Amino acid sequence: MEEAPVAVDPMPTIHNYQQEMLDASIMENIIIAQDTRSGKTLVAILRMRYEIERNSQKVCTRLCVISVTA
Repeated sequence: MEEAPVAVDPMPTIHNYQQEMLDASIMENIIIAQDTRSGKTLVAILRMRYEIERNSQKVCTRLCVISVTA
């Protein structure tokens, strides 16, 4: 039995502050320190996707997601 293809959302909806973090990360290397469930991992994934789609020679050697709790 052949499996049905998996549908993937081409670009997930993100909040304005996440877009700002993504844009800033494209301009320079940054560290994102935000509260838990604020979308840090999504921003990191979108940044990697951006580099892959533009055939960048940049390589992600480390991904560190830091959660800040009060």
